[in-house]
Amino acid sequence: MSFVSGKVLLEKAHEFGFALATFYTSDLKSLKTVLSVAQELESPIVVYTPESFPRNYIKETSRIPLGFYSRVKDFSSVFSALRSEHTVLSIEPSLNYEESIEFIRKVVSLCVPFGIAVEAVLNKSSLAEDFALRTGVDALVLKYPIRLEILREIKKNTCMPLVLEGIGKKVSKEYLKDALELGVNKLNVEMDLSHKKTSEIARLVESSIKLCGSEGKASLFW
Repeated sequence: MSFVSGKVLLEKAHEFGFALATFYTSDLKSLKTVLSVAQELESPIVVYTPESFPRNYIKETSRIPLGFYSRVKDFSSVFSALRSEHTVLSIEPSLNYEESIEFIRKVVSLCVPFGIAVEAVLNKSSLAEDFALRTGVDALVLKYPIRLEILREIKKNTCMPLVLEGIGKKVSKEYLKDALELGVNKLNVEMDLSHKKTSEIARLVESSIKLCGSEGKASLFW
């Protein structure tokens, strides 16, 4: 299966109450392990790889619904991501609030015709509804360690997919379970897997998928 529309991935996760694990790989060996475990568990996932990675190889190797993730900060990086067939773009605003709204809104308008999902970091939780409405993003990115009661309120008020990032070794499994139950639909597992042994990568991918509740969810996309 080739890359799936990022919008569809997030919509399904939101509708059926599971999360997409996003894995960072910088070499082919770790990517193969990630894809192999995800395919065995029949789980949709999202991957982040260097732009030099062969897209055709990833498409031909993958037998699962797969999202291709990129971080963008300006229009140059946006157009580069579009050319590279990325399906999920993530933006962390570096401008003031109104300028960030305008920039993100324009990126969303560029991505809509291609089914590309745009997620953006929410820096002020009190502005979640305004930010979501005016930008038109597909998901709001919340940074650990956001308080769970704030996460709950944002999900309730926006009724949209939420992304949790800043996930490293120090985050407790209890916190993640609670966040997922409250409506997080994408986990950005922010560690480069290429520095780990194959067995360690396999265990991490398996545990992340099972934690996200995405095991067996590949069939939702067929």
